[in-house]
Amino acid sequence: SLITNTPAFLAYRDSSNQSIANATDVKLQFNAESIDTDNCYDPTTNYRFTPTVAGKYFIYSKIRLNGGGSSVQYDMYLRKNNSTFCGFTHEGASGDPFSMQVSGIAEANGSSDYFDVFFYQASSSVALQSGLVNSIFGGYRLIGA
Repeated sequence: SLITNTPAFLAYRDSSNQSIANATDVKLQFNAESIDTDNCYDPTTNYRFTPTVAGKYFIYSKIRLNGGGSSVQYDMYLRKNNSTFCGFTHEGASGDPFSMQVSGIAEANGSSDYFDVFFYQASSSVALQSGLVNSIFGGYRLIGA
């Protein structure tokens, strides 16, 4: 029989950049899907992955941002049920587009556990760039873990 790493999804920011408020935690809104094997990702309301099978999951996100200031701290983090389980910090250079990525493994109960991506920035004008090649959020169940 065929073994698959599902549920699995790949979401991305479509159409327009998402402005990110200054000095506050902001949920990144990946509002389109490339893959969603079990219809577990919500691209319209909560922008989160709620897997329907219990197990360990590899969760990842890569983003490209524009704007920002010199020597400003940027934090990107993966959350499970409103608690951070993995994060990455970057100190930006003035006005340069830059990318960040973070990945981690977390367990899900297969019913109510969910995952999302948040971002914090201490600059005044930063935007999440749209496009499948720029800003993505994905995950899949690990087999045998």
